Order: sequence, then C-alpha cells, then structure tokens
Amino acid sequence: MNTPKIFLNFSLKIMYLLICIFILSCNSNTPENTQTKSKIDDSNKQVVSSKESAEPTSTPPDPLFDYMNGVRYLNAREYDDAIAKMSIVIRLIPDFELPYNYRGVAYYHNEQKQLALEDFNKAIELNPELAIAYRNRGVLYINFGENQKAISDLNNAKLIYEKENDKNSAEKMSQLINTLN
Repeated sequence: MNTPKIFLNFSLKIMYLLICIFILSCNSNTPENTQTKSKIDDSNKQVVSSKESAEPTSTPPDPLFDYMNGVRYLNAREYDDAIAKMSIVIRLIPDFELPYNYRGVAYYHNEQKQLALEDFNKAIELNPELAIAYRNRGVLYINFGENQKAISDLNNAKLIYEKENDKNSAEKMSQLINTLN
C-alpha cells in the first residue's frame, strides 16, 4: 500500500512537535534547578517537604496545546484568539507550515488580507505540497481580483489533491477554476 506523501509529511511534523514537547517538559525540573529539603515540624513530629528554587520556574510552552487551541478558536470563529495561538506556535516552531496556513485563514476573516497573503506564502514556501495553502491563497487572489494568479494556485491545489488521491477536493478545485474562466 502506497502512503500519500502529504500524510507522511504531516506525520513527521506531528512527531517533530511531540519530540519538542517532550524535550521541553524534560528540561523544566532538572535537579540543578530544584533542591528538596526536609524539615521536621516539632509540634506535630511530621516531616514536611518544601521545594526551593534557585530561579523561579514556569511551565514550559506546549506548542501542540497552543496549535490545537488555535484550530479550535478558528473553528469557533474567534479569529483574534486563533491568531494569537498560531503566532505562539510559529514562534516556537517556525518551520511548521500548518500554523501559517491557519493564521492566514484567521487574518483573512479579520479582513487583514495582506497578512493572510504573507502567511499563505510562507506555508507554501515551507511545504510546496500543501494543497490547502494553495487553495486558500487562490481564494484570496479571487478577492484581490487577480484571477490568473487564483487559477494558477487553484490548479496547483488540484494537482496536489489528485496526487493524494483526494478526488472530491480536486473536483471542487476544477469547479472553482471553471467559474473563473
């Protein structure tokens, strides 16, 4: 059985994200940062444990949590929150293309079309096989009145969908292209 390339790319990105989360969580409570002392409470004769830190520690960032919340906010049409969450993920994992795409969608719905275009461009730069980013940028170009650029992007999306064996999405791209001709 031949696994589509986009699925493998997505799986690798998720594995990369999980490894980053694991590494960040492993570094938060190292023995060098925390000392545990036992004190005897004379009145109750109990051992009380307290932690003293050389430096205050904070919870390490969790890019997967922020990514999933960003998607949730986007689906709930809470675009400012989606932008904020995707921006956090982009700061933590700048070579992960999906947050750029989703932040671009949020910018689009917030009428920040130029920022949306920049994010779609970045998503495509990071992964030239990301059909959804071509589709989204194509729709944006339609809004800009740049039909030739839109047709080019929608055709790229269609070709990628066909390679992925996603006939339904490829057909939708064909229909959209036909409305522009």
